[in-house]
Amino acid sequence: MTLIHGLPGKESDLKSHLLSLSAPTRAEAGCLQYDLYQSSANPHEFMRLEVWQSPAHLEAHKRTPHLAASFAKRQREGWTTEILVFQ
Repeated sequence: MTLIHGLPGKESDLKSHLLSLSAPTRAEAGCLQYDLYQSSANPHEFMRLEVWQSPAHLEAHKRTPHLAASFAKRQREGWTTEILVFQ
């Protein structure tokens, strides 16, 4: 699970960016689920529910060019990310 904390008033930019990651990520080997949810109470807060076939697949995902570019953009925009891993 990934929690993404955006900036109030700029949620549409963040949502658009996060949605753009869905198709390339779902096409990755080992991706079983990759869904985005937006908070009803705080629309600048998002949760990405990710299910990976194995920890190795998740690690490979973290090294993809589209995710590396996303993390760089998040830093530039002031968005923060919190990754929680459950088994």
